[in-house]
Amino acid sequence: MSLVLSMTSAAICLGISALGGMVAAKQALDARCGTDATELDPVQTRFNDRTLLIKTLEEHGFTVQQEEDGILTVHTSAGSLRYYQPQEGEAFWVQPFDLKSQEELDAHEAELTEEYMVNVQKSTYLLLKQRLKERQDMELESEAVLEDQSILLTINVS
Repeated sequence: MSLVLSMTSAAICLGISALGGMVAAKQALDARCGTDATELDPVQTRFNDRTLLIKTLEEHGFTVQQEEDGILTVHTSAGSLRYYQPQEGEAFWVQPFDLKSQEELDAHEAELTEEYMVNVQKSTYLLLKQRLKERQDMELESEAVLEDQSILLTINVS
């Protein structure tokens, strides 16, 4: 018997968990950072893995400042971003501040989301291959990268 897995970015996108709401998130950041006229309301992201988020930000050319309280700060030419995670395993929230160009910042966020999903796919792919090597009842028969950058794995199950 063969099992076929297709790993597309959309198929492995991480679900966004329901959090305590925008007001609680804004209050937590205001208490830590104070309010600033150039700050925007925080927005929930698709990011929930700290290591992959930092890797993605650094691959994008940003220097990541990690605060003791877990907040990640990035400064860009379009403005700065604060990433924070209300609880481990939940989605990160991002709060733009020192805004210089909303359009450029939106473009950065879109690129980061896309790059993060690629990193999630790579990480999932490598973990799956590693686990398959450890199993006696399954083996990787073939793999292929499709035109849309999806990865097609055919796994024999004994």
